[in-house]
This record gives sequence, C-alpha cells and structure tokens, in this order.
Amino acid sequence: MGEADIGQLAELYAVTFNQNGVQEHWTKQTASRLLVHCLSKQPDLCFMALVNDQLVGGFLACIKL
Repeated sequence: MGEADIGQLAELYAVTFNQNGVQEHWTKQTASRLLVHCLSKQPDLCFMALVNDQLVGGFLACIKL
C-alpha cells in the first residue's frame, strides 16, 4: 500500500463502513485522512488485498505507544 493507492482505498473504506451500520459517516475525504495518517505512522502495517489486480480489501493498524 502506498500513497498512490489512497484514493481507491478511501472510496472502498467509505462505501464499506457506510453500508455496515456502524453509525459512523465516512466520506472519501475523511477516509483518505485516516489512511494517510496510518500510512505515515505505521507503513509496515498497511496492506491491500488484490484479486486479479482488482482491489477487494485492505488492512491497516496503528500502534499507539
């Protein structure tokens, strides 16, 4: 996962969480800010899932010390 992937990942993140009923509202912009933050803090814990070169998911984590 890299900065070039943020737009596509942010769109997927927002759509997924908005349809999940978690009572949070995500936009592509708010999801982008979260993804950029995690990528800048802990890039070794940010991953994308691709199937046949298509983005199908991702995983990210930030360790708070």
